Amino acid sequence: MFPNRSNEELTARIITPVLEEIVKARIPARSLEKNLIERTELKQELETKAKQRLDSYGIVVTDLSVLNDTASDEFTKATEEKQIAEQQAISAKIVAEQELQKADYESKKAAKEAEAMIARARGQAEAQKLLQTSLSPEILQKQAIEKWDGKFPVVMSSNGALPFINVNAPTNSSEPKK
Repeated sequence: MFPNRSNEELTARIITPVLEEIVKARIPARSLEKNLIERTELKQELETKAKQRLDSYGIVVTDLSVLNDTASDEFTKATEEKQIAEQQAISAKIVAEQELQKADYESKKAAKEAEAMIARARGQAEAQKLLQTSLSPEILQKQAIEKWDGKFPVVMSSNGALPFINVNAPTNSSEPKK
């Protein structure tokens, strides 16, 4: 060690400048918020650097304390406001994602409903085509007779014929016997 020097002189000329240099190099390299949150890691990092630097002077570092590493009221308030803003941003993002999912669901639902309407329309068109090809005047006459309630209409056409129903009996070559 240094036999001629007192502890105060060692502290003032070697230890304090080395520690100040280490602290000035390491503390600003990290955010104050990170320094406050990761205080143990900061202490270990500073202690390791101090041991490396002071070992060449024959000074053994056994422990290092980090003191006065506190934040001002303004910094604390700003940090709280930052956390609140981050939480609000996360909440807004979640709401936006939910709205996007809802809009996507509604879009898919509308597309499925449109597909179903198209399928129904195609089915109706096909049914109408089949019906159209299978209809004949005889089938229409039969359907009119089946639907007839047995009452004659009050209004008749100008030629005296009943609408839809052909009441003329089929003509046979043989007449009924009297």
